[in-house]
Amino acid sequence: MVQLEEFLRTGEFGPVWMGMSRDDLLRALGEPERLGATSREQPIAAIWKYGDFEFHFDPRTQLLALVYADAFDVPRGALGLAIEPGWLRGGLPLETALQRLGEAELFGAMRVPDYDPAHAVLELESGVLLGFNTEGGPKRGRPGLVFLSQGPR
Repeated sequence: MVQLEEFLRTGEFGPVWMGMSRDDLLRALGEPERLGATSREQPIAAIWKYGDFEFHFDPRTQLLALVYADAFDVPRGALGLAIEPGWLRGGLPLETALQRLGEAELFGAMRVPDYDPAHAVLELESGVLLGFNTEGGPKRGRPGLVFLSQGPR
């Protein structure tokens, strides 16, 4: 079982690690629920999806390069990927997340991307990123937590 608060603390996503092969991921989690698109240039799916979580493989090395989740209410896994979400919820206000992170003694740095001042990205010491929409609206969607991810360190 992947406990998301532990993921935030350590960057460890249960049996999954950056740089693992597809075969290793298959052994760890079983068959994915869905696969990303393929093309002539990319005949092997670069994205495997288990519940709300996407596992992205680098097209050059064919190794795991990113764990990503968005568009979730309560983050969920799949048959081979049990998730304990703890307090993480889609739409969680930034202020609430900062309070919960502080209580858990999890620290990081916040940045506002140049491309969109209505977003904030919190990078934890573990390398995990939490993305927040700081303004809601028809074009922006709901405010609050919109993604969590981890890539290579």
